[in-house]
Order: sequence, then structure tokens, then C-alpha cells
Amino acid sequence: MISIYEKTHKGDGFVSLKNMDGNTVLGYDAMQLSTGEKFPLVSRKGRNSVKFRQACRIGPYFFSQDAIDMIGEKIGEMIKNNVSPLYLDEIGPLEIEGKVFDNTLKAMISSGLDICITVRTGLLEKVIERYDIGEYRIV
Repeated sequence: MISIYEKTHKGDGFVSLKNMDGNTVLGYDAMQLSTGEKFPLVSRKGRNSVKFRQACRIGPYFFSQDAIDMIGEKIGEMIKNNVSPLYLDEIGPLEIEGKVFDNTLKAMISSGLDICITVRTGLLEKVIERYDIGEYRIV
């Protein structure tokens, strides 16, 4: 997703950057594409855990409510300013359950702007169905 953005420097949005300790995923930082600003989004339970207000959990991973809120607000501002394309990494099982970036993705889709999202191959059909995505291109 970063390379797609870097080719044109058009639009804006957020990607998730994996934090590793050897073979162990410690968590993820969200990074805004246009600014490079990073902040904790997901933390793994246990050592080196980042402390934040938790929105939800999947497996050993906790999601930051403040990061989710900030991303939603910033994407909302981008929509108001007709920033296109909008980027969001990643849509997965939690969004299908109506959590994390569910409302943000709904706003992105209803904006009519071009959007670029990442979805695991195994969840693609569920995401297309849940969000009633009619026109799309798989890259």
C-alpha cells in the first residue's frame, strides 16, 4: 500500500506497520501516509505491551480506542476535503463484526471517493458482501 501511495503521492490514509522482536509480533503502529506520523494501534499482551485504552481484542492483540478514534476523525476530515484516494490498512474479521474500522470504512465507501483498502484473500468475499461493494479492482 505504501508503494502505491509513493508512486503518485495522491490521496492519504493509514497503513499498519508491524513491530517485531525476532519472530514474535509485538504489535502494530498506524502511520499516516502523507505525514509519516506513527502511533500505537495494536499491542500484544505480555512483555513490552503498550498501555492504552482498549477497544477490543483478537487473540493476544489489543486495539487502541484512541488510535481508532483518531484515524476515524482524520479520515472524516479527508472525506470533507475530497482527498482521494483514501487508504486504509487493514480490513479484517473485526470489521466484519462491526468493530475497529467498521464505521470508518462505511464513511469511506459512502463518500463516493476512490478508496484503497487491504483485505486478506480469505475474507474478501465477506468484506464485499458486508459493505455492499459493487465496483472494485483487486491489485
